[in-house]
Amino acid sequence: MKFVVIFIIVQCLLIQYATAEFSAQKYKEMHDTCVNQSGCPEDIIENARNGDFNPDQRFKAFLKCCFEQEDGLDANGNILVDKVLESFHDDLVAKYEKPMRECNDIVSHAGDTLDYIYNYCYCAYEKTKEHFDIP
Repeated sequence: MKFVVIFIIVQCLLIQYATAEFSAQKYKEMHDTCVNQSGCPEDIIENARNGDFNPDQRFKAFLKCCFEQEDGLDANGNILVDKVLESFHDDLVAKYEKPMRECNDIVSHAGDTLDYIYNYCYCAYEKTKEHFDIP
């Protein structure tokens, strides 16, 4: 049960960005920056876009970096849902706000920040498969 609950969510940033402020170029820059910082192989990221989340520490660091690039984490490493939603176009906010908040409530940040973000992102993927994206 704990395993199921933990792996029900993915957010942020990891959900498709479609705002004027967050252009395709910025999206690519975020991706490249986070790949460089984390050392995460491209195939791990591509597989995650299709729901195959690898628990590799480099992938977890990549996800954390993406949130950091959008100022989507507080000083304790908690995901700032409202801040992340600000980067979404209004029609996407309507689609993603509820699942993002649900994942925020479900996924515990009792342990490691990288695990928390990874589990949150998986949850978001599970709830938004048809629109899910990772930079």
